[in-house]
Amino acid sequence: MESHLPYRLAIRIAVITLLLITAGPSHAKDPLDVFELDAVSTNGNFELPEPEDWNYAQLGQLEILTDAKLNNAERLLNNFQKFADALSIVWPIASNNQRPATLIICGNNGSFKAFLPQERQNENGYFSLFRQDEERSVIILDFERLNYDLTLHNKFLRLQVDYQRQLYREYARFLFEQTQPKLPPWLLEGNLQIIMDIDFTDRVIKLGELDTTRGTPDPAEIPPEAELVYVPAPLTDFEETASENDEFTVELEGHKEGIVTLESVIEFWTADPPFNIALARSPLLTMEELFSLRNEEYESLNPLVDFAWAKQAHAFVHLCRYGANGKLKPSFETFVRRLENEPLSEQLFEECFEMSYDSMLKKLYNHIRYPHHNYNYVKLKKDAQLQASPITFAKASQSVIGRIKGDAQRLAGLEDAALLSYRVALAHGNPDSELLAALGVASFREKRFERARQLLDIAVTRGTKRPSALIALARLRLDAAVASASDKPLAPEQVGDVLLPLLKARQNGSTTAELYATMAAAWELSAIPPNQVQIELISEGVLLHPQESQLALRTAQFYVAIGEIKNAKRSATLGLKHAASSKWQGRLEAFLERLPADSAQRRNES
Repeated sequence: MESHLPYRLAIRIAVITLLLITAGPSHAKDPLDVFELDAVSTNGNFELPEPEDWNYAQLGQLEILTDAKLNNAERLLNNFQKFADALSIVWPIASNNQRPATLIICGNNGSFKAFLPQERQNENGYFSLFRQDEERSVIILDFERLNYDLTLHNKFLRLQVDYQRQLYREYARFLFEQTQPKLPPWLLEGNLQIIMDIDFTDRVIKLGELDTTRGTPDPAEIPPEAELVYVPAPLTDFEETASENDEFTVELEGHKEGIVTLESVIEFWTADPPFNIALARSPLLTMEELFSLRNEEYESLNPLVDFAWAKQAHAFVHLCRYGANGKLKPSFETFVRRLENEPLSEQLFEECFEMSYDSMLKKLYNHIRYPHHNYNYVKLKKDAQLQASPITFAKASQSVIGRIKGDAQRLAGLEDAALLSYRVALAHGNPDSELLAALGVASFREKRFERARQLLDIAVTRGTKRPSALIALARLRLDAAVASASDKPLAPEQVGDVLLPLLKARQNGSTTAELYATMAAAWELSAIPPNQVQIELISEGVLLHPQESQLALRTAQFYVAIGEIKNAKRSATLGLKHAASSKWQGRLEAFLERLPADSAQRRNES
């Protein structure tokens, strides 16, 4: 099976659509006629909440919902646009399949809490979220929180929230999460920390420059009774080797004495400290500990408060990308590239860096103590300077509010809250196709299939582009067709009725395993087998999801039916390599053993 270029796939999908003999979509009554009294699940009497007050805008493909003051939101978004433009210049992050994304800026009456489980609603240092699934992504920002607490070097600190840096972080993560292969947590976090430190004006972009004094207190804000410890200015600004007895110092800009010990001034720190401050005097994790954090542990990590691992990841990646006069960068790039196909081990590390974990840890300590480094500097031409497009906000309809909030709550794991948001929005009236699609998919997941079918039919008729809704409708149509066929093969119009929403989902960017599995299941039950063009579309799913053993086997069987033995073997072999269980491994092995030789093999044997 060869990989398929996007334009070939678009043509193939269009051809298949024309080949289908499709039945027209079923006509359902308006959802408010059907569900007028069932918009919200209740226990006893239910009082419909008052309509919510949010504003809505679009920035390219990004949907924005906010209940913050508009002048503050607009200022944040103007800066964000320039950041996104700057990042695309100095660190273009290629996306394989960019998902629809939503940015929710919460700024009124604790609205951020609606997206958090009860146990995390008052958690310290938790004021932004990034969540995603195969279909969409959401960034949620708490624009009300002013401060968070941190204990650093045995001192209690109250630090200022930097909304812009948090938005930089979540947007960059949104981009990285859509790349393949997935980055290991330490590399992802190191990259995010570097990007959070980006500095730009309309014509100058600096990436990789460490803001070594971020959060340094203003001398005017330090109480006069504070016991600061002054030290003489060093004779040189560079040391070859850091010692554990070296004194960590801070320069107070504008202060008459200039340099003080970190220990005497740390309690007056004001913002998220850079790694040279955060890790000063702190024991470092071993390199093995740094590399071994699992994805699920990373998801639950709060890097602003549980900062030791995050700051060390930043320090290591920064050292390799920008420190040591660039000497480590080629080794680092080789290391990252090999990790795409090889398991992490100290032997692999030593082969790439020509040093042990312990030796690297010493270099890392030196970089934390004396973080001398290069950085990327870009000066733009006058006619190419960073700009922000005007953003036009409008009052959001209850349908849009319910759909966006419900989607975000679902992605955050709050299924009940999501369902309530969808249903309340429906009860307020005038639902759009995307709200109906979202509620239809939620009903499908609840196994309320009749209601889901009615909602999804209406949503698709009204033009929803939500892939999960199209796939769920196809699944419901397939189940209905099988039930009515009484063990007979499906007629062409029944198969077409199933395939049409699947093809629309694929045109709208969906490449989920469920899409291809439903497509293959429909053809397996069809009275008319698929042709080569149709099989090749299914085979795309095998390439994207080789662990889907049943899909690989079905695709191989389809190829055998049209005499494409070579492609059948490729599909089954790929499925066998990634077999999900011993059961499927046995079935794929048995299939390959029974597979007849293709024409080229027969010629060679003769």
